[in-house]
Amino acid sequence: MKAHPCFGNRKNCGFRKRVLDKGRYERFIALARIFLHTVQGRKRIEGLFASHTLEDQQHYFDTMWDTRRWRSIFKIFFNKKVLAKRGLSPDYFHFDDGTESFAESFYRRSKHAMTELSIEGNYFLSQYLLGRYQTEMEIPDYLRLENFKTIQSRLDKIQIVTADVKKWLASREPTSIDCLSLSNICELMSIEETATTFEEVSRTARKGAWICFRNLMIPRTVPDSLSNQIERDAALSSQLHLNDRSFVYSRVDALRVG
Repeated sequence: MKAHPCFGNRKNCGFRKRVLDKGRYERFIALARIFLHTVQGRKRIEGLFASHTLEDQQHYFDTMWDTRRWRSIFKIFFNKKVLAKRGLSPDYFHFDDGTESFAESFYRRSKHAMTELSIEGNYFLSQYLLGRYQTEMEIPDYLRLENFKTIQSRLDKIQIVTADVKKWLASREPTSIDCLSLSNICELMSIEETATTFEEVSRTARKGAWICFRNLMIPRTVPDSLSNQIERDAALSSQLHLNDRSFVYSRVDALRVG
C-alpha cells in the first residue's frame, strides 16, 4: 500500500502544519500533551497503546497510568481560570453531567476511553496523547488514500459558508435540507437563540431528516415547543455517546424530524 504522506515525515506534513493542528482546541490539546509527556513519560504513554484487550487496558490504567500526577493534569488544565483565558464564558461553568467540576468530568471521560473503549484504532486518543496517528490504517476516513479520488471528484459539491447558522438557515427554502450535523454550536448560544436555531432547523429540514447534535458541557436541547416536530432517538443517542471514541462530549443526540 502506498505510504500516506503524513507518515513518512510527520514534521513536514503540510496538512498537519497548516490545517490539522491550527484550531484553538487543537493548540490547547498540544499544550496539555507537552505537560502530559513530562508527567507520564514517553515509555508509559506508548505502553498504554501496547494493550490489545480491554482487560489489558483496565489493568494498565489501574496499575501504571492512573497516578496522582495524571489526575493533577485535569486540575491544572481544566479549571475555571485556565478555561476562562481560553475564551469560555461564565455560562460554560454551569453544566450538569453528574460531576462537580470540569476536572472531574474530563477525568471520567478519559478513563472511559482508556478502559471501556478499544484503544486500538482510536485515532482521537492517539492524537490527544501522542500527537500523531499510530499507523496508516488508524486514521480518519477522509485521510485514507483509497478515499482521495472520491473526495477529489466531489469537491464541487462542497460549499463553504461563514455565517450565523440561524441567519443562514432562515435564508433556506422550507424542507430543503436532508440532514444536519450541528456539533455543539448551541453551547455558545443562549437558550432563546438555541430555540430559534431549532425552529429554523424544523422549518428547513425534510421529513425524516436526521440531525446529529452534541453537548460538550452546557446542557442544550430541542425546546419543548418543538418536541412533536423533532424527536430524539433515545436508544441510538445512548449508543452513539457510549461508543464515541473522541469521548469529550457529555451528550450525543440523534434527532429526527417528524
